[in-house]
Amino acid sequence: PHIHEASLIGVLSDELDEIKQEFMSMRYFLQDVDKKGVLTQGENIWVGNIRDLANEVEGAIDEFMYHKASLSDNSPSKESM
Repeated sequence: PHIHEASLIGVLSDELDEIKQEFMSMRYFLQDVDKKGVLTQGENIWVGNIRDLANEVEGAIDEFMYHKASLSDNSPSKESM
């Protein structure tokens, strides 16, 4: 099971940089909105949706990094040392 997990994490790691870039774009957009304010109710709903999505993405990145680190901590090379 660990070999499959390591392979999957390797594939996902390749895509993580792109996800992080999108996450940073959302965060910077939200910072700009916080500074400038929202003009309409529709924009307010849209910004709320982006804020929720950014929080979900951040949680997913954190969870992925945790699993990646725990997999590395349990790797056979470290256990045999």
